[in-house]
Amino acid sequence: MSAIFALANQKGGVAKTTTTGTLAAGLKKQGFSVLTIDCDPQGNLSMSVAAENQDSATMYEVMKGTVSAREAIQHTPSCDIIPANTILAGIEQELHNVGKEMTLREKLRDEQTGVAEAYDYILIDCPPSLGLLTVNALTAADYLLIPTMAETFAASGITQLYDTYKSVKKYTNPALRIDG
Repeated sequence: MSAIFALANQKGGVAKTTTTGTLAAGLKKQGFSVLTIDCDPQGNLSMSVAAENQDSATMYEVMKGTVSAREAIQHTPSCDIIPANTILAGIEQELHNVGKEMTLREKLRDEQTGVAEAYDYILIDCPPSLGLLTVNALTAADYLLIPTMAETFAASGITQLYDTYKSVKKYTNPALRIDG
């Protein structure tokens, strides 16, 4: 079973994507199997590893349920990735029903089509928000990593993220731990 990490902070520009990509590369270099998941509609992680995110399956289709997580994986020289693009922004309106915060967790851990058993590590790059995509990532993760910079606005983002973390821990993922 994979160790699943969500890299999140409500503040943008604090190196979430850079940290995700660098951590993935380091783990792969050490011989671990690594899957990265781009949960940010900006798709910067996807672009940074040269993933095809326009004419192929993305996180949007995985979250919507039209393809499995396994079917959406792309193998790039840098890492395996489930890519994202701007269409993913619309998923929050489509998954507005109660219980949809479990969608990503179910997709990753599904016995037939999930990927949690196939990788040593899964790294989820979250958007700079505390919406449904981030809540899904936190619900799917074992560990939360909070990239940040030493500045006032980044610190306030941590405070807001911590409130979301406590809520997710209480209601959907009691095993979630902050790991850095």
